[in-house]
Amino acid sequence: LNFAVVPFASGASREAFHATVQRGGCYKGYTEGTKLVLKTFKPEYYRQGLRVSAEDVDMQKAVRQLAQEFNESEGIVGDSGQPVNIHVRVASLDCFGRDFYDGKQRVFLQNEKFLLEQEIHGTFQKFNSNSGWTSGDALMDAFSHWTWHKTRCLVVCDLQGVRGGPGEPSYGGTKERYYYLITDPAVNSRDKRYGVSDLGWKGIQNFFAKHRCNHLCQKRWDRPQGVSHFKVVRESSYDSLLGISKPSPSARISTLATFAEEDSEDEYTDSDGNGEAGAIDMKPCNIFFTHNSINKRFSCGRFIQDTYEALLYGVIGVSAIPRMIVTFQDGKLWTYT
Repeated sequence: LNFAVVPFASGASREAFHATVQRGGCYKGYTEGTKLVLKTFKPEYYRQGLRVSAEDVDMQKAVRQLAQEFNESEGIVGDSGQPVNIHVRVASLDCFGRDFYDGKQRVFLQNEKFLLEQEIHGTFQKFNSNSGWTSGDALMDAFSHWTWHKTRCLVVCDLQGVRGGPGEPSYGGTKERYYYLITDPAVNSRDKRYGVSDLGWKGIQNFFAKHRCNHLCQKRWDRPQGVSHFKVVRESSYDSLLGISKPSPSARISTLATFAEEDSEDEYTDSDGNGEAGAIDMKPCNIFFTHNSINKRFSCGRFIQDTYEALLYGVIGVSAIPRMIVTFQDGKLWTYT
């Protein structure tokens, strides 16, 4: 991989460098001659502890999946009468094998991680931010709103990239003229699982405190109560700079340890793996409910079906689901809820 040590573009917190796959080579799945963009945090942000990570790549994959579902389910049609789809570029993660210099000034550090993605062409625009700022683009704001309605646990935001139209290049092999090509988005999630640009639950509330539904937002779409926690800005915001920390894991339920002693290992498994008091894994078919029916929503407001799909597509992890508290009575396990 050949890459420049002088950035061609600079945002509020990151710098972008031109890169090209060497002749006769292949790098991270990119073939010879492919034009790429290498992204790192600016030195002043790197010194404050901000890093790109695998969480950024996982987040981009989740956003791409949600964008595909949005295209299929909502079928947005533009003023031209043609469909307008959202496409998302997913980066690769790598690190530098040594220090790199621009003259005597060190630019990249050994083992410093960077994101690498295919170059995009067209007029670059910023549509909204992860703190709630918006340029007023109706489709991008509606997509952000829809991602909450779909998952009940996250908001895709900090949307930026190229909006196709007259004077802009067509997209991909399909030669779409009207489209959105998004790069380097962010996600605010309940359990803050998507890196330093994930502002967590406060970020979700802050976003909806400023969001105003437009003609593309459906009345049936759910939205949480908006609450202002911090200043709304155009540039990306970061957790550590706003004093936002990742939620601590749910406390272990020590009363469940007795069940592991009384029942066979194939039915109940100690998830701590140390035989001590703690949470255990159970087969759902062995758990009985104390009510005759089950609400279609969890206490947090998420639908059961939406939660299932979010788990299926990797939008959320198992750690985002609260543990179930059960008790042993008359030879059976019963939920408290």
